[in-house]
Amino acid sequence: MLSDDAVSPDYFWAACGLFEDDEVNGQTFAARILAIRHSGGFIPYGFYSEGNAFTSSGEFLPFSDPAMGLTCSTYVIQVFQSFGHQLVDVETWETRDTDLAWQNGMLETIAQYVSSDRAAEAAKYIGSTRIRPEEAAAAVIHALPPLTVKDAKAMAQEIPELLEAA
Repeated sequence: MLSDDAVSPDYFWAACGLFEDDEVNGQTFAARILAIRHSGGFIPYGFYSEGNAFTSSGEFLPFSDPAMGLTCSTYVIQVFQSFGHQLVDVETWETRDTDLAWQNGMLETIAQYVSSDRAAEAAKYIGSTRIRPEEAAAAVIHALPPLTVKDAKAMAQEIPELLEAA
């Protein structure tokens, strides 16, 4: 959830492992996030991206291929990357069968809420590696990135359980 409002008391969150004991860099990173939020612009939704999505001043850099875009998870990964932190070792990720079903379902959602043209563009990257939200969350809270898929999956298993318990 991207917001610069006060956090609701029932909102579940965890400390960022990179900045847990580093208040100065944590505040600097928070300023980067605000710069990205205030830079405006359209960030396309899609299943594949490469390079850096944001400049050091927080502006979105359009992708070389209009079919590229960011999911919620890769948005988070890219924000950290723009700050110089590689949260995941994406080379260790593999495409899982359930990821293909999720991507196809997302194409339907994109067609319904954005446009059928955008869905057709994004379809070019069906089958791309997916970093799941709980895996991105695990990478954010881990103190020593980059996480491999094995470590991210192990940590990610606990996140839905914690959310249900809360």
